[in-house]
Amino acid sequence: MVDASVFVFGRAKTMLQDWRSAKLIRGALSTHQQPARNVKWVKPSLGRFKCNVDASFSKVSNMVGIGMCIRDENGAFVPAKQVCFSPICEVHVGEILGLLSALD
Repeated sequence: MVDASVFVFGRAKTMLQDWRSAKLIRGALSTHQQPARNVKWVKPSLGRFKCNVDASFSKVSNMVGIGMCIRDENGAFVPAKQVCFSPICEVHVGEILGLLSALD
C-alpha cells in the first residue's frame, strides 16, 4: 500500500508541475484578460462518481483542513470526508495531500 501512495503522490506532483507550466505558457501567450465563463456541472457516466477536493489553510492555528465530497451521476451526495493536520504547508502540497486522502 505504501508503494501505491508514493506512486499517487509522485503522479499528482508531476501533474501539478505540468499544470503550472501550461498555465505560465498560456499567460505568456495571452495579452488580454479572458471573459469569465459559466461553468456547469457535467455528470459522470452511469456507475461513476465525481469527487470534489478542497483545502483551507490557517496561519493562526497552523493547521490545514481538507474536505472531500463525492456525488453520483445524478449529482446526489454519496459520502464526504474531512481531514485536518498540522503544521501548515504550501498550498500545492495541501492540495496534493487532499487528493491523496480522497484516493485513500
